[in-house]
Amino acid sequence: MKKKDLLKEPYPINLIKTAAYNRELDVPEALSIDILAGVQYVLSLLDERQQEVLRQRYQERKSYAKIAESFSVTKERICQLEYQAFVKLRKPYNWNFLQYGVWGYMEHLYKEAYQCGYNEGYTLGYRSGVHDERIGILGEGDKPDPMKQPIVELHLSVRALNCLRNAGFTTLGEICALDLEQIQKIKSLGITGRMDVAGALHRLGIRHTDWEKYL
Repeated sequence: MKKKDLLKEPYPINLIKTAAYNRELDVPEALSIDILAGVQYVLSLLDERQQEVLRQRYQERKSYAKIAESFSVTKERICQLEYQAFVKLRKPYNWNFLQYGVWGYMEHLYKEAYQCGYNEGYTLGYRSGVHDERIGILGEGDKPDPMKQPIVELHLSVRALNCLRNAGFTTLGEICALDLEQIQKIKSLGITGRMDVAGALHRLGIRHTDWEKYL
């Protein structure tokens, strides 16, 4: 299939296939809710202009000329923004969310950790939220616990991440257990920082916490 024909496919598969075009990247076979959540998360990592270019191009299927008109820039600039966005989407960490979805990627990390040796298994196992951090591997059939993921997996701003670390928090489970009063008492974590945490938890599909009041 020619690259221009990919645009006609349903969104966001047209976006994913265009990003993978002529590259050794695996594309998901079907669009599950989890894959869609992965797409939403990865797109949120782009800057606002890049997000808008991709939205107009692949959701609304506008021509580069029409998009350029809405931005009051040249077509070349729109192509540049699209190229920069795809560079970010193709980064291994981001592509994993497009390929596996949010929870699917966690499951993928769990399987890697189980198959690895002791040292590498410890690192991968801890990052995927395994139950047994001490030895870093899981037994067959065990499931990873997202609440044991380190807070660095939220990909927060440096300021927000440091506020949580300085307050003594290390895992998602610890911050998800906080009530509204405890959240407001975290030193130096203002409204912007709370919104940053709330948005990160939401992108991971973590619901029903007091952080949602800042969405």
